[in-house]
This record gives sequence, structure tokens and C-alpha cells, in this order.
Amino acid sequence: MTFIPGHYSTGVSLNYQPAMPSAPTSHRVGTWERIEVMRLRAEAGEELWHPDDERNFADPAQHAAMKAEVNRLFRLKRGG
Repeated sequence: MTFIPGHYSTGVSLNYQPAMPSAPTSHRVGTWERIEVMRLRAEAGEELWHPDDERNFADPAQHAAMKAEVNRLFRLKRGG
């Protein structure tokens, strides 16, 4: 790592490349299962997306319900 006077360094490399996930997911976009797969990938330091991941969206009603729940939880966290 190069020291640049006057700049704060966190010691994190700007050239970090996460590993490719070992397998694609068959869970549809917009489902809780898909979000869990992405959470596990992030925890493992992997890329969030695999080139062969399922690309179809969840049922619109299921997606709308999940979106409403995420918004509700976000508002609770913000104290609103």
C-alpha cells in the first residue's frame, strides 16, 4: 500500500476482487430466499451475483408483499 501524505488510509485495498459464488441460485428475484442467498454470499466475501443466477422475478403479489414488509421494517428502524 502506498502512503499518500494528507490522506487517511483504512488499510483496505482498492483492488479488492470478491470471489465468484461457487454455485448459481435458482431462487427468483424479489424473494426472501434470494435475499438470504445474497446475504450469505456477502458474509462469505463473495460477489453478490453469479452469471447463471435465476433472472425471473417473483410473482408480482409476492414481490409487492415483500417490498411492503421491507419498507415497514425500514421505517421502524428509523423510528418513524
